[in-house]
Amino acid sequence: MSPALSIDLCTDLERTTQLENMAFFLAELGLMHYSMTAYCPSLAAASAVHAARYTLKRSPLWTQTLRHHTGYSMQRVRKYAHQLMSFHSSAAKSTLQAVCRKYSSTKLGAVALHPPATKLKRSKRSRGFR
Repeated sequence: MSPALSIDLCTDLERTTQLENMAFFLAELGLMHYSMTAYCPSLAAASAVHAARYTLKRSPLWTQTLRHHTGYSMQRVRKYAHQLMSFHSSAAKSTLQAVCRKYSSTKLGAVALHPPATKLKRSKRSRGFR
């Protein structure tokens, strides 16, 4: 294996792990709020992935592959994703800090320390995946 390929593979793995950890963090933040129990668990998980992609500035925000595997359109996950991002924005001020402490560790990529996304905007690129 060439050194360049090895570096590319490491970078892709790190980016995937960061996205995964951010999605887990946002999903766990959602579990701390009673209002989120109204949502189907699969919708909550899909929305956490969408919110994580937005927070980490991954493009496109929602793909045909994500739509196929989750069964949800981007339009369907947006409301819940927006709520998760607002929980992330207020997490530092919350009295419940266990999830933030857990995801502030380097073992989990310190994703809780990543600046929260401020607004969920409509992406021109992802409009076709509603």
